[in-house]
Order: sequence, then structure tokens, then C-alpha cells
Amino acid sequence: MGTRSQIGFYREPGEQNLDNWDALIYRHWDGYPDGVLPDILRCCGIFGSIGFGRHRVRLGLVSQTLEARLFERWISKGFHGDTEYFYAVYPDRVDVYETALEFDEEKSMNERAHKINSITL
Repeated sequence: MGTRSQIGFYREPGEQNLDNWDALIYRHWDGYPDGVLPDILRCCGIFGSIGFGRHRVRLGLVSQTLEARLFERWISKGFHGDTEYFYAVYPDRVDVYETALEFDEEKSMNERAHKINSITL
């Protein structure tokens, strides 16, 4: 059974509108925190010393890591209505959100998301 998630990348630290991401990845399988966070944190650790200015490099590495671990992942153009978890990757942290499982792609992520964890990088 798929646990769908999305990973949003943000260039600026601090609280932001979740809908204003710089890049977005969709993950169809194993989207729960225990399945996604190790990949994100490993990739952020590798590029942490380079700085977040290398945003595209970090996004590429996370994307490649996810591709190696599952069959269905891709760069997204928008939020999916059936996303169960959302991960906001900032220069200084990763925020983890549970999302209302609604098949309504018109609702913003800010309307659907409830923060359940924050991990400092």
C-alpha cells in the first residue's frame, strides 16, 4: 500500500507559506517519516558544508536517492490531493507535516498540513 508524500525545498529559512516552494518531489511509496527522513537527512548532511546555495545539487541528490529506493518518484508541478505527509526542507531544518487526506488538489498545503516534527540540520 502506498503512503504518498511530497518534499518541498525552500531557499529561505524561517516560517513560510508552504505553497511557495522552490522545488517539489512526489514520492508514491513509503512516504511515512521513518521511510523518508533518513534519505533527506543523509542528503542534507552530505551537502550541508557546501551551503544551501547549491539548492539544485541538494535537490538532485535527494531525487536520485529516492529513485534508487523506489519505483515511483518524480519532480512535481503542484501538490497532490492524496498526499499523507509533507516534508519542508529549509537551509537549517526539515519540518514534517501530516496532511489531511483529501482528494482536493485545490486546497493549499497551508490549509491541509499540521506540523508534527521539526529536525534541525
